[in-house]
Amino acid sequence: MGIRLHPKENPTCYRIYRAWENSEYQYYVPLGDNSKKALKIAEKIDAKLAASQQAYELRMMLPINSLLHDDGRIIGLNRVLAHRDGRDPNDQFKLRIKIPGTGKIHYTTISIDFHGFDEAFRLAVEKIRLWRGIDEASEASKLLIKAKPLYKDIDPYESNDDKAA
Repeated sequence: MGIRLHPKENPTCYRIYRAWENSEYQYYVPLGDNSKKALKIAEKIDAKLAASQQAYELRMMLPINSLLHDDGRIIGLNRVLAHRDGRDPNDQFKLRIKIPGTGKIHYTTISIDFHGFDEAFRLAVEKIRLWRGIDEASEASKLLIKAKPLYKDIDPYESNDDKAA
């Protein structure tokens, strides 16, 4: 977002704002008697924030950094229990994959109840590899497959949402 006068009416400072990695960063530089000096200070702060933001975005473009959460789960892959009127709940993998560098987001679901856990997980990983352009024999592909036990241990039928009903 960058630098703006704050507040809009009768500004008293420059507001520097940027956001990335689920965090927001904002600083305020008072205008004081010398608004040109305050603007230079604000520009220096914004340049540092912009560099950090760009470094984060470049790291996320690397396949391994944008594939896994710190706990080993796959970014954009969740095991959920879908509830629909007139139907039994459906255990499924929900994919929401943002393609780095393009801004495009791909969505789909794969039914675990229909395919079985192993086949549904294989299909989910296959979709992720396809959408992200990951080779099946690559190290990144092996990391995706290693995440399988983390999803197998989840029992969506025992979630807190069901207990409240």
